[in-house]
Amino acid sequence: MLDLAKATPADFQATLNEEWVLHDGGREFPFTLVEVRDLGEPVIAGFRKPFSLLFRFREPLRVPQRIHHFEHARLGAIQIFVVQTGPTELEAVFS
Repeated sequence: MLDLAKATPADFQATLNEEWVLHDGGREFPFTLVEVRDLGEPVIAGFRKPFSLLFRFREPLRVPQRIHHFEHARLGAIQIFVVQTGPTELEAVFS
């Protein structure tokens, strides 16, 4: 399993355009990681460079802003805080 405290953009770039699954209330929703974006320099020296992930569902879905259970074939199970940015898009920011 990926340690999110040490995760870097490279950890996620290897999964671009691959299927992920969001688990919510006993249901599974497949989606794709479509973008890994560098957000500049760290605010505090010595911390990792901030980055964001943009996920896209195949069809519109309402997802509450909170920590969700995600799974990827290689990275395994991951808990990620996401915000819905559009009818088919979720964003996670790591700083």
